[in-house]
Order: sequence, then C-alpha cells, then structure tokens
Amino acid sequence: MSSHSSFSLNNTKIEQTHNLGSFIGSHCHGGETILLSGELGSGKTTLTQSIAKSLGVKKQVTSPTFIIAKEYNANYDKILLHCDMYRATTIEDLLSIGILEQLGDESIVTIIEWPEKVSVLEKAPHIHINIEQENSERKFIVSHHGTEDNNQSLYRDLKNEYTTHRHN
Repeated sequence: MSSHSSFSLNNTKIEQTHNLGSFIGSHCHGGETILLSGELGSGKTTLTQSIAKSLGVKKQVTSPTFIIAKEYNANYDKILLHCDMYRATTIEDLLSIGILEQLGDESIVTIIEWPEKVSVLEKAPHIHINIEQENSERKFIVSHHGTEDNNQSLYRDLKNEYTTHRHN
C-alpha cells in the first residue's frame, strides 16, 4: 500500500541543520533514499554533510554537481551514495551511472539533491525533504512517499522526534 504523509519544522540556526542531519544519519540502517530539494544555498549539502558525518563517513563530502554521483564508505560496511541531479536531465543520465539499480539497496544510504530535475526519481519509495528559505529562516518540509520500507521507519523516527520533542 502506497502512502504519503508530511510534517514541517522551522530552522533558523546552522546547528539545527547539523542536528537534523545527525539524527537522520544515526537512524539510517541502509536502503533509505532521501531526496533533497531547495534553492541554491538553502542547505542541501550542509544537511548531507551532517548525515554523512553521523554515518561515519571520514572524507569531506562535497556536492557532486559535475560528476552527478559520489560514493563514500560509511560505518558497518554501508555506503553513502550522494547524487546531485542539477546537471542531469534524462533517465539516461541516471542509467549511465547505475543510480536506479542502487535505490533501496540495503547496503546503501542514497541522498539525491535536485531530484525534480529527473522526475523518475520521485516514483521510487523515498523521504523527501524540501527546504524553503526566506531570509535567515529555513522551513524543512519532510514527507514519506512509498510503501512500508526503511524510508518509512526513518520517517516515523523523524516525525516522532521533531513533532513530539519540539526542535522548532
């Protein structure tokens, strides 16, 4: 059964973005697909860096805008696959580097920036975090799309933490 639900949280400090990323990373077990949307400079890569750090990635994570995808070794034999679709426009761009086959792989946590550039990505089960920025205020709209899977487990953890404990 397919589902779609969402919640939002406000974020005014960079530390809050780092805390959100740390929480996400510490609750990923592999198989998650996280889509990040937002304008240039809204915090997508900053959030990804915090997720990576929490996953145990030792290398510096940078946006793979010109190479589309970059893999990082993480703890517990996991891989962080960080993708940037800003320059991708077709499904062939994804097929040529094998991203579609890796979505949902239990050994991989996949983070995709600019997923709206290649709409087929939004059909796969995922968590979508849309970052809206106005002045120094960021609003993170977090939603789950898909079936019962690792994404839904992560979404439940996020929703419970951020709606119950009021990090806003």
